Amino acid sequence: MMSLEQIQSFLSVYETGSYSAGGRKIGKDRTTVRERVVAMEEMIGEPLFIIEGKKAKPTSLADALYKRAWNINKQALDFNQAAFAANHVQLTELVIHHHALTSIDMLADVDRAIGERFPYLKINWFQRHREESFADLEKGRAHISIMPTIGNALLKRDVGAINVGAERFAVYVGKHSPLANKEKVSVNELTTEVQLVSESAQHAHLAYINVASQQHMVSNSELLMSLLSSRGWTALSRVNAQKYVDSGEIVEVDIEELTQSYVAGFVLFYSLAFENHDVVKNVIRIVREACETHLS
Repeated sequence: MMSLEQIQSFLSVYETGSYSAGGRKIGKDRTTVRERVVAMEEMIGEPLFIIEGKKAKPTSLADALYKRAWNINKQALDFNQAAFAANHVQLTELVIHHHALTSIDMLADVDRAIGERFPYLKINWFQRHREESFADLEKGRAHISIMPTIGNALLKRDVGAINVGAERFAVYVGKHSPLANKEKVSVNELTTEVQLVSESAQHAHLAYINVASQQHMVSNSELLMSLLSSRGWTALSRVNAQKYVDSGEIVEVDIEELTQSYVAGFVLFYSLAFENHDVVKNVIRIVREACETHLS
């Protein structure tokens, strides 16, 4: 009988196109993956892959077996998650991921509420991009993640999801910018100024108001605000920009051609391995309540 490890090795090679890449995908070396696939081929009596250079091309038999192999692996993962959740181990540490665009004030409120409800719980906050966060949720290395939406791509990941609201974005300039005192600013005027683009927004595929001919990518939010004080413009979440507006560092500008502000939806994702755990269920409730206060 074929083992789950052999089936997982077959899947990894089929999906990546080589033994080396397949090994990296499942955390095994190339030799181990190849040995498992060869053992399957010997049991079946037919080849599953044809080697062409560095590529492993699936045979028609591999194509026919792939969907069933995928289902077997999915069922095994689901069983593992259910068994782990049923164990009801006491959580002493909680891992929450958030995107750089997520409201900082909202996250602070969530932290305070969790601390009051579970004073013994160690809370680890990690800023992550969507794909790395999903991978940790699927493997049970993280419990909750708050991320921007991206169409229907969420359906392809083995995580739970709850829509929690949306954040509004607007265009901002430094207080000394020639655009700061204008009643209306045209899109044409924005094209002639340097646009400071948040790397996090790009990774989230939030392609809002990308109109400038000269765009500078910035990964650090504090650096972005510092650069904005001397030149250019940027698009920011209104919630995260408010403290800088209140301090007089930046100014929101009204764009003539925009009839309403850009809105980005946010989703609370959670690990299916912990969906029945009392602590995680309470934390999900806390996050949803905070989102109702801070998001539209």
